[in-house]
Amino acid sequence: MRIQYTILVLALGAVTLMPGCVSTGGRNMETVVTDMHQRVTLLDEGLEPSLAELNENAAALIQRVNENERQMRLLTSLIEENQHKIDNLLKMLADLKSTLYRHWGISESVRPPRGSTSGTGIEIVPPTRSNSDGGDTAAAAPPVVVPSESASSGDLEVYNRAKEHYDQEDYAASESAFSAFLQDYPRSDQRHKAQFWLGKTLLNQSEYSRAIRAFEVLRRDFPDSSYMAFALHNQAVGHFRLGERDEAIALMEEVVANYPTSTAAAHAERDLKQLRGRE
Repeated sequence: MRIQYTILVLALGAVTLMPGCVSTGGRNMETVVTDMHQRVTLLDEGLEPSLAELNENAAALIQRVNENERQMRLLTSLIEENQHKIDNLLKMLADLKSTLYRHWGISESVRPPRGSTSGTGIEIVPPTRSNSDGGDTAAAAPPVVVPSESASSGDLEVYNRAKEHYDQEDYAASESAFSAFLQDYPRSDQRHKAQFWLGKTLLNQSEYSRAIRAFEVLRRDFPDSSYMAFALHNQAVGHFRLGERDEAIALMEEVVANYPTSTAAAHAERDLKQLRGRE
């Protein structure tokens, strides 16, 4: 091996330069070189298994790192999806709360009445109307109309298949599937989510300008979407990748100002520190 011959040449040079290296009654030059060669050969043979083992370990570590990165991307996607679901549930809860308040005549006061032992800050004021006997009866509330979950049949199944492509990092298939979904199901309740994941798919393919336009469509057509905070953040990322730092900062600030309790706001605050640190 190259190591063996390199060490052997160095040994020969060292022996040549050493004065008095061959003495009376000692080993001659040939004996010294032969002995050195044998030692280097043994050392080289001993190193070969170790080097092979090191190479195998390095390959295994690289494979594990790549797998961990893939799992990290998948977990990030799941976290975002769960956060969207939580935000959507909170919005639904707030809408239900508002509907119930109107139905039962419940209003929230800024402060509880003086002397009240309740700390809820909610004052119940039932609506009344006079009847023919001069008494008061509770006013009948209008029936609550619950909209259908989806205006199209089968749209959820198609949406889920498109999302599976994204989770498997098959972004080309994901882009095609979400684009087809948006065209085929114009009245689906899943449209705002499909529009968001289309933008994410384009972002992951480094199609930054198209991703920005996709998120802009979400902002225009679905301003109340539970995905809006993350859409703004990802739109800012697209601007940053294009070198448009001012636009990125403005969008990050919008996320923090309008969605302060969201996970996206925490990411935006972190990114703003880095962006402003470059000023």
